[in-house]
Order: sequence, then C-alpha cells, then structure tokens
Amino acid sequence: MSNPNMNRPPRRRRADRHKNITSQERQIPREETAPLPLRSGQAREQIPPSYDNYDSFPPGMRIGSQPDYYEPERPRRWPYVFMGLIGFIILAVSLIYFVVPQDGVLGEIRKPVASVIDKLIGKEEPRPNIVKFETAEPYGLTGGRNVFTITTDLPVENVRLRDESGNVIVGTSNSRDESRKIWTYTVIFDEEFEGVVYASVLDKDIWISDGKGIQLNITKPTEPPPLITQPPVVEGDIKGQLVSAQPIITEIPSPVETPSPQPAIASFANPTEDNITAPTPQIAIVQVAPQLPSTQTMPESQLATSDEPVIITTAPVVTAEPLETPVPDTGGSTFTAIEPSQEDDNMEIIAEPDDVITSGDGDDTDDYAADGEDTAEQQPQVAKIAPLPSVGFTAEAVSGTEPSNANYNDSVYIGAKAQKDYNRERSLNMPAPENYTTYAGGVFTFRGDNFHKNAAHGDVDIIRKQLQVMWEADLGSLRTGSGTLHGAGWTGQPAIIKWSKELREAMNIYDDKKAVSPLREVILPAQDGNVYFFDLSDGKPTRDKINIGYPLKSSASVDPQGRPILAFGQGISKLASKTGDIGFYVYNLLNSEQLLFINGRKSTKQVQYATNGAFDGTALFDRTSDSMIIGGENGLLYTVQLNSEFDFANKDAMKLSISPEVLYQRGKGKQENPSVSLESSVAMYGQYIFAADKQGYIRCVDSTTMKTVWLFDAGDNTDAAIALDLQADGSLYLYTGTTVHNRSRKKGEAYIRCLNAATGEQIWSQAVKAKYDKSERAGVKASPVIGEKSISDLVFFTVSNVDGGGAKLLALNKATGDVIWSVSMENEAISSPVAVYSKTGEAFIIQADYKGKLIMLSARDGQITCTLELNCNIDASPAVYDDILVIASCSKEPKIYGIRID
Repeated sequence: MSNPNMNRPPRRRRADRHKNITSQERQIPREETAPLPLRSGQAREQIPPSYDNYDSFPPGMRIGSQPDYYEPERPRRWPYVFMGLIGFIILAVSLIYFVVPQDGVLGEIRKPVASVIDKLIGKEEPRPNIVKFETAEPYGLTGGRNVFTITTDLPVENVRLRDESGNVIVGTSNSRDESRKIWTYTVIFDEEFEGVVYASVLDKDIWISDGKGIQLNITKPTEPPPLITQPPVVEGDIKGQLVSAQPIITEIPSPVETPSPQPAIASFANPTEDNITAPTPQIAIVQVAPQLPSTQTMPESQLATSDEPVIITTAPVVTAEPLETPVPDTGGSTFTAIEPSQEDDNMEIIAEPDDVITSGDGDDTDDYAADGEDTAEQQPQVAKIAPLPSVGFTAEAVSGTEPSNANYNDSVYIGAKAQKDYNRERSLNMPAPENYTTYAGGVFTFRGDNFHKNAAHGDVDIIRKQLQVMWEADLGSLRTGSGTLHGAGWTGQPAIIKWSKELREAMNIYDDKKAVSPLREVILPAQDGNVYFFDLSDGKPTRDKINIGYPLKSSASVDPQGRPILAFGQGISKLASKTGDIGFYVYNLLNSEQLLFINGRKSTKQVQYATNGAFDGTALFDRTSDSMIIGGENGLLYTVQLNSEFDFANKDAMKLSISPEVLYQRGKGKQENPSVSLESSVAMYGQYIFAADKQGYIRCVDSTTMKTVWLFDAGDNTDAAIALDLQADGSLYLYTGTTVHNRSRKKGEAYIRCLNAATGEQIWSQAVKAKYDKSERAGVKASPVIGEKSISDLVFFTVSNVDGGGAKLLALNKATGDVIWSVSMENEAISSPVAVYSKTGEAFIIQADYKGKLIMLSARDGQITCTLELNCNIDASPAVYDDILVIASCSKEPKIYGIRID
C-alpha cells in the first residue's frame, strides 16, 4: 500500500520558524492557492505532505482532553528544622542574657549578646553626648591656668581636649559632681596657642567627640596701658601744687587736742555765671567726706594769701542742679567763697584729716593704672556742711539664707595680698536714690541711680500719646575674633548729663556746643570701641570720641556730683587681627584722658576664680566717701577709694586727678569657677552692696568688712540689674529675675522674685515659661521698672523667648507678685523698659523689642497707646530726659535715635 502523503511538500522545520516569512511563502504557496498540475489529468487531492525525511517530524497527534492527575508530594522537613534551630538560639541567648552575670569572663561574653537584645527591645544604653563645652574666657596668657567646663547628659569616665590636628592637649581632668556629668579640664600653656580645641569624653573605653570646639587664643602677658598723667603747671610758688585740706581761719585758736579730724561734705552753690562769686585770692573751697568735725591750730605763717588760684582737694558736692540762670535754693546747704575776715553762723571751719589724700598701692600699678601725684603745701579753708544722715539700714542672715548653706567663702584683697579681718576705716554710706546725685541733672548711671528703679529724668507733657523720631546719628562697627559687632549692645544705656556753664567751658567740648545753653550731653560707650558724645537737642557731636579700640558693652556712669568723671566697661579683647587688654576704665572728661584702668584678667597683682575679664555691669559712685563700686565677670567685687582732687574754683584752668586705692572681694560657693561671674550691675544702700552671679547666688555684702552677710540661691544666672525699693514702713524690697541659662534650661522657666533685702528671705516668686537659647537671651535679661507716683504699687518685668515665641511684658503687684496685666510681643526683647510720667499724673511704659519696634502703653492697664517702627535691631536700653528718649541700635548700619514723647 502506497503512502498517501508521499507527494505532499515537506513541512517547515522548527529551525525555519524564525527565517524570513516572505521567502518561505514564495517557496511554499498557500494550499488554497496552489496551481494546477501541468499535466492534464485528474487533480491531485489536497492532503498534508508526507514526513518521511530524516529531518522532518511527524505532525503531532491530537490528544483528547484528560483529567489532571498529580502524584502526592512528600512533606518538607526543612522548615521544622529551621524553626527548631531558631528556637534553640533564642533559648540560648535568653539564658545568656538573663542568667549569665554581667561581670567576670562570662560577662565579657554576655556584652555583645546583651547589646543586640537591648537594641531589639529598645533598651540600648545611649552614648553620652556633650551638652556644653565652655570656658569663661577663650583668651588667656601663657603660664596661666585655663579651665574648661565639659557637661554631658550621661555619666562618663574621663574627658580630654584635642587640637585641630587631633593631638591631645595635656591637662588635668576633674569630675565636679557625683553623677560624673560635669567635668573641668585644666590646661597650662607654656607657649602661645591659637586655634580650635575640641572636647572628647570617654565611655566604655571609647573616646567620643561630637565636634564641639572653642576658638582659643593664648598669648604672652601684655603690658598694661601706659599711665596717663597730667603735668603740673609750673608758674609761681603755688600753681601746680596740691593743697592739703587744713583750715585757714581768721583767728588763731588755742591748741585743742582732738581725735582724728573727720570733715563733712562741702558743696558749692549753683554754678552759674550769675550766682557764682569768683574765688578771692585768700580762700580756697575744699570738699571732703562727712566725718566728725574738729579744729586744729595753724601756724600764722600759713595765713598768707596769693593772687593765684590753688588746687582744691576732694570732690565738690553739688546740692542743687546747675542751671544757666539763677534759681532759688530749695533745700540743702550751699555756700560761696568768703573773705577770711567774714564770719558765717552756718559754717564751721574744720580741718581735713591727714589720710584724705593717700597714694595708691605701688604694687598694683600693673592692674590699677592711675595718674601720678603732686605734693601739698598750702592749706585752704574747709567749709563744714551737715553730712548726709546715716541710712540706718542693717542686714543679717536668717535660717536658710546663711552663706554657709552654699559653702560660700570670701576673702578680701589689696593687690594679690589677702587682708585678714579687714575693717574699712572710711565707711561707705550710699544714700537713698533721691540723694544719689547732688542735683537733678539727668540720668547718671544704668537705670538712673543706686536702686536701679528707672532710667528717666523729669516729667513729660504727654498730649497726643505719640512717639516720633526727632534726630538720628550714625554709630560704627568693629570686627572681632567671633564676628562683627555693630552699634550698642546689651546693656548699652546712654548717660544724659546737663553740665554747669563753668564745666562746659572748661571741658574739651566743641566751641559751638559750649555756647549751647543748657547743654545736655548724651554719652554712649559702643561696641565699635568708641565713647560717643551727642547734643540731646539735635544729635550733633559735642566733642571728639574717646577711642578704646575694643568693644564696650557696659552702660556709661558719670560722677553724681557733676564732676567730669566717666566710667565704663569693656566686653571683648580679641579682634580679628589682635588681642589686647580688657578691663574697666575711668576717664577725665576735662581732657578725655584716662584716670584709671582696672585689669580684668588674672595676674601677679590680682587673684580670681573666673578668667573672663569683661565688665558688662555699670559702676556706682558713693559721693559720701568718694568711692566707686563695680562688679566684674571675673567674679571680683571692687570698691575703689578715688581720693579725687578737683580744682573747680580755678575757672580758667580746672584740674582733676585721683589717687585710687583698689580693694576687691573674691568669693565662691558650691559652683564652678566660671559661674562666679558678676555680669549684672550691683545695687547699694547704706553700707550694703547687693550683687548676683552666673550661678544664681544673690548676695548682700557688708562693704565695711567686705563679708557676705546673706545668700539666696535664685536657681540660675542673673543678668538683670538688681532693683531696690523702700517701703513706707522702712523695709527694703529687692526685685530680681533669672535667665534660662544652665540650671533651669531643662525645666524652661524663668523666675521673678521679691526678697527681703535685710535678710534675703523670699517674699514671693512668679515663674514664667521660657525656652533655652544658646545666645543666653532667654528669660529675664532686661532690668525691671519699679513703679512710682501713680503706679507705686506695681513692678514691671520683661521676659524674652517665652513659651510660644517672642517676649512678654508683665505688671505685677509689688506686695504679692500677682500678675495685674501682661502684653505679648512677637519678637524677643532684652532691652530694658522705661517708665515716663506725665505732668497730669499718668504713667506710661515704653518697651523696645529686638526688631526695632517701640511700644508705648498705659502702665496702669497695659493698653497700647502707640507704636514706632525703627526697622533696626535693638539690644541696648533707653534713657529719657524730659520728653526725649534716646536709644541705640545694633544693626549693620547702626544708629542712635532721639525720639520725642508727645
């Protein structure tokens, strides 16, 4: 039987499936179009081709549908093995974690296992972090101790410092608390060093560093500024000679043996052109501190007279405001020069004690540079005026305020020599604030006076309740090692002084400004290293700037008797190109020459705990003892006996000089060395000084013994000036506030407090939520306003960086601390508020914020009456003279503004 498919064309091979289809179609025509055979005959049947070739495959057979069938699989065993293995590992690890002890050899095996488990269950022990790395002063001297403080959030085993190359800086580490979280690292550099030092902490044999560093500059000790001296006038027998204060009397009394003479304060009459009597050739008016009167015999030869004026000793005490026209005397005692033959029932001739003029400690010239001295020969007359009454205020600690509670110990030094059982021979007696100045001549110091109640002079005719810029003047900028500073910083309050006609003509004021009557001079130390002088009426300069060359941050303080003495503090010593001295300055405004420089750094002539040599606080002057009081960021509390000599009577050639005696107290309790820093301004009443430090210790110091009487722990840094307020019953209240700095940063609360100034006991406290800020601007940095007149029941505080942002101005009841009203501000504010009082009895508060917005509001109810946008940055505090407010900015284009209160 023949194959029916033998004549069919071969089927395409599997390999031909991917060949060109078009060519295959040409070779194998489609079955439905196949041509007829060439031979005639019967047509061939269309059947599939035969596949009998060796490379052909038979067509697949069509298989009918069949049911699916799978052979059962055997069960898999590996998951059970794997799960069993995991369970065994978990059991073994659990036994190691819970049973094996943490110590010993097995403990070392346990550590990696425990570490993994702790991570899994969220109980991993965190690595310690460096919370704070700081030093009180990032500048130092070779051979001196440089102490760094390292604070961590968890206990660590040790600390160290490295330089930028990773080299370990050799030093001594010491844990300052039992928790081992606060450490100090002390380094003594033998060579100069400049660069960044980094902190590292040791935890479980691993040194950890998070990159926190401090730019450090260690230099060789520098010489102090040169002594500024005034050459004596050498003409005749009397010119240029200092005259000791012994009496010239018209009748020679019989010798009387008396105790050490103790003179009283003398004052001169309103120094105006119309009511000042020119000094007669026979007489010289001498003013000295109040002590017990006495008389002395005097050789008749000393009664000789001279046509030349003599140099008088010790400061004049002005009892009335120096005006350009005569005014009636409304109180106090005044006098004019008299002939020796005249007698005055109200004046007693007394002798000045021998110790009024004393030389400074020769060993302290490196740290307390002052003018030289002249010798005394002729004895001028001394007028006795009733001294200021004794304050009658005493302070003593009670249970809970003893300094021993904080392990506080203090010592008294003159130079580097400790004074055992010190007792001051010439007591300080700071009067009540209404008697701080001898005449109502302006704003003489930060917050006005020794109570720091306000920074305004005079009442205002407030009609429209508006603020408007009257004038503005440019200030400068200065590039430092940590950036460029502009204008005036915190505290930056100007002094505003109305000078007498005689002083105005004697000082180095521009001629056109000498003709201004009256001249009210604005004095501003600024961050560009200059002290500026402006006319309050138009903002024009009144004299050349005093150039210190380094940023000045304290406010200006002027002698409250109207003498031409200016004091201010320096804030920074490192510039972009050099590092210099740092300290506190006293200048003579007759000729803009330096009278005194107090070195803020540790030296062979000064011992201190803190290394920061800045002075951000402002000085007070005690006119009853011719003394100056100032606290430094080095933690030292200074009192300076000026022993000043001022020739006011010599109208054509006035001369001023001082012979300072510098004394300081060094104290410390349970605190780090840097935290003894006194950044705020001290307050004072009677013989007691009130100071606050960075730790939060508020202290009352008896200036007679320089011992701390009582101590109150406020809980954190105090920058705002301490404010005092006498009550109707004679009690003294102390108002203070804290910043959110170190000790309260986690809790985030600033505290406003009222204390009993006699005992240090807390009367009330008010907490305000505030957020910590690295720039130390959170909390109460602005100084308060103590209400007077119609708001004598209120005290006002400004709190910056409050919870929710911005700042808050609060009015509180003085007696209870209850918040009467509060006003929120959208921007932070560290500028101090100021109160102004209208002649109709209304009281207003003016507050500036950092963005240059001034708001004026009713002090009674907090209702905002007006605002003024200066479009600048403000950290400094304002001062007000009558209806003109003066405030300086710290913007890149800094200015000082005169703003009228209308």
